[in-house]
Amino acid sequence: MQLRLELQSVKKGSLSMIDYIMKVKGAADNLTAIGEPVLEQDQVMNLLGGLGSDYNAVVTAINIRDDKISIEAVHSILLAFEHRLEQQSSIDHISSMSACYASSSNNRGGGRKYNSSRGQSHISNTSNYTYRGCSRGDRYSYNRRHNSTNSEKPQCQLCGKFGHTVHVCYHRFDISYQNSQNNGTSSLNAGNQNTIPAMVASSHNPAGDDWYLDSGASHHLTQNERNLNNFAPYTGTNRVTVDNGKHLSISNTGSHRLVFNSHSFQLRKVFHVPFISANLISVAKLCSDNNALIEFRSNSFIVKDLHTKKVLMQGRLENGLYKFPVLYKNKKMAYVGVHNPSTFHSHRLSPVYNKVELWHHRLGHAVTDIVVQVMQSCNVSYERNKAVVCSTVCSSCQMAKSHRLPTHFSFSRASKPLELIHTDIWGPAMLKSTSGAKYCILFLDDYSRYTWFYPLQTKDQVLLVFKQFKLLVENQFDAKIKCLQSNNSGEYQSFMNFLQQSVILHRFSCPYTSAQNGRVERKHMHVVETGLAVLSHASLPIQFWQYAFQSATFLINRMPSKVLNNDSPYYTLFHKMPEYKSFRVFGCLCYPFIRPYNSHKLQYRSLQCVFLGSSKTKDIVLIL
Repeated sequence: MQLRLELQSVKKGSLSMIDYIMKVKGAADNLTAIGEPVLEQDQVMNLLGGLGSDYNAVVTAINIRDDKISIEAVHSILLAFEHRLEQQSSIDHISSMSACYASSSNNRGGGRKYNSSRGQSHISNTSNYTYRGCSRGDRYSYNRRHNSTNSEKPQCQLCGKFGHTVHVCYHRFDISYQNSQNNGTSSLNAGNQNTIPAMVASSHNPAGDDWYLDSGASHHLTQNERNLNNFAPYTGTNRVTVDNGKHLSISNTGSHRLVFNSHSFQLRKVFHVPFISANLISVAKLCSDNNALIEFRSNSFIVKDLHTKKVLMQGRLENGLYKFPVLYKNKKMAYVGVHNPSTFHSHRLSPVYNKVELWHHRLGHAVTDIVVQVMQSCNVSYERNKAVVCSTVCSSCQMAKSHRLPTHFSFSRASKPLELIHTDIWGPAMLKSTSGAKYCILFLDDYSRYTWFYPLQTKDQVLLVFKQFKLLVENQFDAKIKCLQSNNSGEYQSFMNFLQQSVILHRFSCPYTSAQNGRVERKHMHVVETGLAVLSHASLPIQFWQYAFQSATFLINRMPSKVLNNDSPYYTLFHKMPEYKSFRVFGCLCYPFIRPYNSHKLQYRSLQCVFLGSSKTKDIVLIL
């Protein structure tokens, strides 16, 4: 059902006829693949039903036929009709193009006047969207050879042949062919120089990524839908009308962003008009959407901030048009061999008025000190004021060389025990401990820096262990935990409901910013390093890491700390000195008294054992 609905809802829209035919055929093939073939006549009806109003004539002609027509014949008729529509559109627009570009001395911006008057073009119907001049001409503009045979055929600007355009020319990607035909192309253009200017006839067609300012346009126009962000099909009935009375349809609408150095300009509500040859920027819209003002001069223009009057960008007049300099994307590049340095010219996408900035780009975005040193060695003058030299921010360097800002050491400390508890999980360990643990969790009191160590077999035991820890410390110190700080990992997400019920504030560190939980992170490192040191000294297997880490935590809690003014966390929390004389070396030989456990009187009173640290309970040691 979904595939059949997809076949019935296919519309041509802005697709070319061949793409539309292939889309309908693909939907029919998908139904055939699942065992529901579509009849040929049904394919014909679905194909005709998705066409726009421009194809009403051919749809009517096919529908009134008495005999059945094959799907292949319908494809041929539609392709031929589309070709005829393109030919008629190109022929109708040539006269408009000739009038717009006839006199470069009398017109500003490549055709601002038509028959010595300011021609107003608009979008018909309900909205009064005004465009001045002929908009830069229609999309298909050609030189015509004035004879009876080829007067109705477009002429290719690349090979000079009639019957096709440069967009579909067979030789359009053949660089060697273009070079060899350069003279021939020049001679073809020379015979009709006033019809189309060099800017339109050249290979650098303004219909690509170039944008031009138009002070008479009320909205932005683009001929390429790839220039639109978040575009959607245009559902209104408005159309663009040019000076010759031709109505141009609006296919899509969206937005666009123009980037110049470190500043970007937002173009809102851009209309996609396929038969416009240049991308037009409405001066009024540009100023209102970006809080800017534009100053036009004889050969340049300046865009300034509306309030501060700061210069945001500068552009130049090119071929009679005020071209907006932007950073292009998806440009094709070719590597060429340069034998003479004078033949190499640096191409910039935007004008550079700061020599230090230009040399910064030449030297591969080196730091300012190196750039200045190189310029001094080459005797290149530059601005000596360091504030001016470093006033601009290179967006390329920011994108390519971005680094994390340094984290400042925190000197904050809680005012009483259990006011703030830091926690973090360590693991998984490569080998399980002798008790089956693969993880361990630490709870660190921010006031006393006292640490509690708990081994874990799985991460889902975290909440259960925290509940046990909470009951222990709150009962022991007659105080409530006020705040818990941890990272933003998934195992701590399960704490949310329990902490809300217990009225405990939960503080998370930002993603990929472990330094914000650095206090317990450093405590983890201290415990692990101390534990591995005592484990290595005892020459015990790695499987005893749990006892080594637990012994390390016991020792660290009783060591003097500079943060606590050389007091130990144990003394700060319990207000009594630890008994250092009772400490023993981890892994040392010991002889425990085991006579009460003997079953008869001839058993030994003791055995050789290994000391594995002290227990949390007083006067109890762990042995192996």
